[in-house]
Amino acid sequence: MTANPLEIPELLAAILAQVSSPASLLACALVNKLWLKLAIPVLWAKPPVSRLADLSNNPDLQQHYANMVRVLDFDDDYSSDDDCDSVSQSSSIIDEDYSDPDDHAVNQRNLCSLKFPRLTEVIFNNPTGFWDEQHLWQYLQPSLRRFAFYGGIYSYNNRSNLTNNILERL
Repeated sequence: MTANPLEIPELLAAILAQVSSPASLLACALVNKLWLKLAIPVLWAKPPVSRLADLSNNPDLQQHYANMVRVLDFDDDYSSDDDCDSVSQSSSIIDEDYSDPDDHAVNQRNLCSLKFPRLTEVIFNNPTGFWDEQHLWQYLQPSLRRFAFYGGIYSYNNRSNLTNNILERL
């Protein structure tokens, strides 16, 4: 008897890792328990930052999902995402677009106690000036491969100090 390839966890995980649309991953998660178990970590690998911040009323659950995060893009919640248009507004994973730049500061406050052990990439775009060096430290992990910080409180002259401090920390 030949096994169905879509019932072999290793193969299914490799397939799901190639799905880039959050709406498609959410649909995959609804197929059965195995697909759900394998799709959730892929969905939470690059979550909307605001969705993770919204879980601040349940710190254990918030940390559970933070443990899966590989990419944090603090600018992503503020750009349009056509893939999300097809997902219902009641989705617990997909987030709506934001227009209020103060949400960056709210999100940061709601994430300040989290650890991100699998974080490989973090991207900051600083429209509000809330970010400072102290707030950046929690995202510096040994697994970090890309750190991008655009605009904000650091002038061109102070950028080298920030870079040196980050390199010392790593």
